[in-house]
Amino acid sequence: MFVSNHTITRDPHGEQSVELQWMRQAGAGAFLDVLVAIVVASLVLAIGRFAVDALPVLFGLIALSMVDAGLRYVAIRHRALK
Repeated sequence: MFVSNHTITRDPHGEQSVELQWMRQAGAGAFLDVLVAIVVASLVLAIGRFAVDALPVLFGLIALSMVDAGLRYVAIRHRALK
């Protein structure tokens, strides 16, 4: 808990790690997936004139983005380590 700034040396190339690149790729793909899901759901709700509470929809989008990013990360990692 009480560690000075001089006991741990920072990796100068830490931002270039493979895992961070995988996470960025997974996040970018998940963002596009969630964006497409929002557009499609908005069109369905607008055309069908459905009334939906916002809170469950927002929680669903949060869950979708987390699951999507996690699955994409696992898939990218699996392909890279194959």
